[in-house]
Amino acid sequence: MEPTARLPVDGDVTGLAWVPERPALFTSTSRGALYIHELVDQDGGEVVTTITDRATKFGLREVLKLRPHEKNAPGQKVGCIAMALHETNGEIATVGSDGSIAISGAMAEPRILPHDPELLSVTGIDWRSSHELVMSSLAGRITLFDLRQRSPSRPLAQENGSPSPLNCVAVNTSQPHILATGGQQGVVQVWDIRNSSRPTTELFPVHSSDVWEVRFNPIRAEDLVTCSEDGSMCVVRWQQPQSDFSVDPARPPLHRIQDPSHKLGMNSVDIHPEKGTVAGGGDAAAIMLSKI
Repeated sequence: MEPTARLPVDGDVTGLAWVPERPALFTSTSRGALYIHELVDQDGGEVVTTITDRATKFGLREVLKLRPHEKNAPGQKVGCIAMALHETNGEIATVGSDGSIAISGAMAEPRILPHDPELLSVTGIDWRSSHELVMSSLAGRITLFDLRQRSPSRPLAQENGSPSPLNCVAVNTSQPHILATGGQQGVVQVWDIRNSSRPTTELFPVHSSDVWEVRFNPIRAEDLVTCSEDGSMCVVRWQQPQSDFSVDPARPPLHRIQDPSHKLGMNSVDIHPEKGTVAGGGDAAAIMLSKI
């Protein structure tokens, strides 16, 4: 499969999220920008409301651009390390390269949460509930950040044995005790954290290099969407339908999406919850779209 659209942005793409019930895309970058783009017909420029097999010529149009972490550091370009969209209230959580967390809305001023030294090693973020954020770290640890607490950070789970660095984390929206992380050497890991002191984990190889982002497919909950330093995006079956927790390490990716002209890594990926369109963002300030 090959991408159908590309768009330049300010900096390397570090996060992507489709807006539910709207043909729009949030994007964060290494230079601290947070964008909203609309999905448009490339020929007429109209907003796309329906994607069919024949509607292959579409693109993205910038609607809004914010810099959520600059409020905390005037005059400095604080990069966005990771980003997560809350699908119900539309809030965006971003982690800054200075260790700050910003909560942004499309029409509201970003609010900056207190610095936490632990956050300087954060690599990924996702919403677990309306007041809880889950984060992955280079220390191989998964941390819960409760927005209601004075001391909001606490370890939630960690690999047994010698932990490996985690590059990203995603929460299964229908089973919030199921998490997925991406690591080094192309490995994707699925966690069951009902017993946080001894989490159940399964891992399997998907890519040939670091996995930078994982997402649970909102259309088919048994599938994961991933992207990697190897320049590809993959759709992978992590669970057989109707089963509780079963990863098949021998099963190859269902789909591999790669642009032959894009030789650099893909840093972020998301799939639209209704339209089945995968958006991938990478180095060289590129965003790519593909239907699956």
